[in-house]
Parts: sequence; structure tokens; C-alpha cells
Amino acid sequence: MTPADGGLSGAARAVLLYQAAITVLTAAAFMYLGGLRPAVAALYGGLVAMVLSWMLKRRVTRVTEVSAGKGMLLLYLGVVQRFLLVLALFALALGVLKLDPLASIVGFGLGQLGYVISRVSHKG
Repeated sequence: MTPADGGLSGAARAVLLYQAAITVLTAAAFMYLGGLRPAVAALYGGLVAMVLSWMLKRRVTRVTEVSAGKGMLLLYLGVVQRFLLVLALFALALGVLKLDPLASIVGFGLGQLGYVISRVSHKG
């Protein structure tokens, strides 16, 4: 699979690997400190961050195939889509699944940090 048909390029794969590693370490820390329930919540938060990164990668790939004006519109729509997805997934986590709020948000935040670390480490 190539990046154009939905596969992951080296940079996108690196982002997801960093996020996965940080998510697993975060879940392990919550498992050690609080047990299985907070660990699952942290894992859920990290997976939300990973899904958002994957969606961003797909959107950026699509934008490169269209005109500049349409590309900007697609990017803005992607931001709104990801924002609404975060709201829906956290509503599911906290309201329906009754996951630990702190662990979910920490897992999500540290998962997002994996994106930043990957991007910074590949620039230098």
C-alpha cells in the first residue's frame, strides 16, 4: 500500500509508533498506580489521539490532490470533524463507558505529545 492509496508514509508511521509507545507507557503507569480501570481509560485516551493523527494524515494526503482553495476548505472541515470526533469519543468514554476522566485525558494528552515529539525529532 502506498501513502496515496491509504497506506502510511515513513513519517506518519513514526508518529503513530511514538504515540503507541507513549500510550502503552502511560497505561502501564496508570496500571501500576491505580489498577486496570485507569489503565484502560489511559489506553482509550491514547487511542483517540492516534485516531486523530491518522485522520489528519489522510486529510493532508487528500488535500495535496486538489486545488489550493478547495484544499484549504478541506483542511478546515477536517479540523471541525476531528474536534467533533474528540467530543463524541470523550462523551462515550465518560458518559457511557464510565472511564476514569483523569486517566482518559492524560492518556489523550500524552498521546498528542507523541505527535509533537515525532515531528520535532524528524526535523533535526
